[in-house]
Amino acid sequence: MASNPKRYKGSRYINTIESDISSTVAVKKMGFKPMLTPVGDKWILLKIAILLIEKRIHATKKSRNEKILPSKIQKKWTNIQSNPILDILKLKELESELDQSKIINKTEKSISGNIEKGLLSFAIGSEESGHNITEGFLTCEDGREISIFLGNGLKSAINTFTATQSLLESKPQTYFTALRSSFPSGYKQNFYIYYIKKDLYHKNSPLWEQLKKSIYKEARDKGFNPSIINFGEEPDLLYISLTSKLKNHAAIFIRNSGTEKKIGVYLRGSVGDTKNLEPIGQKCVKILLSSIKDYENNLYLLEQDIFNQLSSGPIIRNKLKLKKPLGDRVLSEMVKQNLIELTKKGYFLTNLGEWYQSTQKMDN
Repeated sequence: MASNPKRYKGSRYINTIESDISSTVAVKKMGFKPMLTPVGDKWILLKIAILLIEKRIHATKKSRNEKILPSKIQKKWTNIQSNPILDILKLKELESELDQSKIINKTEKSISGNIEKGLLSFAIGSEESGHNITEGFLTCEDGREISIFLGNGLKSAINTFTATQSLLESKPQTYFTALRSSFPSGYKQNFYIYYIKKDLYHKNSPLWEQLKKSIYKEARDKGFNPSIINFGEEPDLLYISLTSKLKNHAAIFIRNSGTEKKIGVYLRGSVGDTKNLEPIGQKCVKILLSSIKDYENNLYLLEQDIFNQLSSGPIIRNKLKLKKPLGDRVLSEMVKQNLIELTKKGYFLTNLGEWYQSTQKMDN
């Protein structure tokens, strides 16, 4: 933004819901226009692809000096806009229709080469794991320049070194401090529940509705104004935005893992929101622990075995009887769930663990 404000002013900064919510505040102040997507590079890339098509359509209308697209193109474009599920084939079909349009040959260079660099309203795609997706250009055999979007691995590192070169020149004494805390950090907390029946949690299911009602009630009691944001790309995601009279912005969202039998409760906000957000998240965790565990899962049974061993007090690691080969994994994941904690005296049940164990005994 500092090196080329004319190009980037008002351009899109696309990040995922897992990101620190303060990043949205920071990029707004810098002049970017933030946009949220569900978790995963693919959703960032889909938003970029749609932005590219929007620019091509804009160029098509401008070249024709018309406000309405040809009916075939308009129909495909309307269908994509109304159905945000990832469908590369439909995007490709629309691109083919634009390619076949009579005006494309005349305007291709204006919507791909250097002029396109000024047209594309995209700047950065940021994924929580560290991927920073930016635009590059590839020259085809026929001389056309087309946009490409890369972000993983080496390119992210090169982007970082290049972007921070100015800091090294202007603040050599505080260079590493500036890198470590370039922007104010917000509050981020994740809670996980393992060994679950994932099919119990989906949009409008009884559990989904129970969590929504709980969040709304708890949030309002703490002075927040809650509202749901729907993501068509991930319809079962429960994402609730929280605003307050102080103009603070926070969020809580709940989603099933895409790869593991676990579900997560995610809290995002400013550091000052910590004392208000954490109790809301803990209430959701208790609802999930009481409702979604898979009692027939082998790992759940191993978890119960460890609970039984710790019920009489702390036990050092060497004295715990962990069933092979998965006992160590379950022990680690019980720590991640904040059900147990390791101290000098050994592993012992946390307050949440004691509460959960008492509810299990009542159910039995």
